Amino acid sequence: SPNNQFHAAKRDYALKVIKQQYPDLGPTLATEMLTGHHVFKVLRETVRKWMVEDGLWLSRKQRR
Repeated sequence: SPNNQFHAAKRDYALKVIKQQYPDLGPTLATEMLTGHHVFKVLRETVRKWMVEDGLWLSRKQRR
């Protein structure tokens, strides 16, 4: 596995927080909230990928 890969527990924690507290936010604002309020540093693209995999976020093309 890659050295920079997040542990599954950290991914699950981030998605749990997003589902419970920020279900209506997109990946950019969700990342800002995780960084600012929960001291969880992660890149926006990583959060976007996690949200797409979990079904929390659809691309603009898919939302039409």
